[in-house]
Amino acid sequence: MKYLLRFKKYSCLSYISHNDIARTVDMFMRRSGCPMDYSQGFHPMPLISYSPAIPLGFINRAVYLTIQTKDHFDFSTVSGSIQKGLDLLEHMETAPSFKLSAEIKGYRFKCYLSENTFKKLISYETSTIEKGKNSYDFKKLFMDFTYCVNKKGFFMIQYTQESDMLFNPFKLVKDGFEPEKDFFIPICDEAVWRAGYEKNTGC
Repeated sequence: MKYLLRFKKYSCLSYISHNDIARTVDMFMRRSGCPMDYSQGFHPMPLISYSPAIPLGFINRAVYLTIQTKDHFDFSTVSGSIQKGLDLLEHMETAPSFKLSAEIKGYRFKCYLSENTFKKLISYETSTIEKGKNSYDFKKLFMDFTYCVNKKGFFMIQYTQESDMLFNPFKLVKDGFEPEKDFFIPICDEAVWRAGYEKNTGC
């Protein structure tokens, strides 16, 4: 059996690595009694695959994984075994051939910012930004970029990034950032699936 699960990662767990999340999942699956299937060889490992990692510090509502089991399992029962900061949002059976790496194209993000932080970020909108050894236009890194002021008076930006072009906008505003009066709250809202897949799964 193969299942697709969706989690929300938040609070202190927003700052732990992709590998740490994998260890956390392994532990609570064991505690919940999930009949996980394992790889062959001298060091068998649970057959679990994860969606592409995003930068640390984001509230992530699109942590997806696939897990293979030896038998049917009701994943709604695992909630009591999961530590605070990781919530199971959805679970469903999927095709044995399904691969997250082939189905997820990228992610849709939004960030809440203080006015000073927003003004600094928006100043890069017509700039070239360095990412690793390469340079990209702002609109290449932050596709479908929009912004507004919500009812509470907070500045909010929204944008899309492909999974191989992920870039943390906080890198552009961290110099001069003052936690006493500035804020930056990044959220990964949803995954961007290949055409047609989201409708088929309901996720």
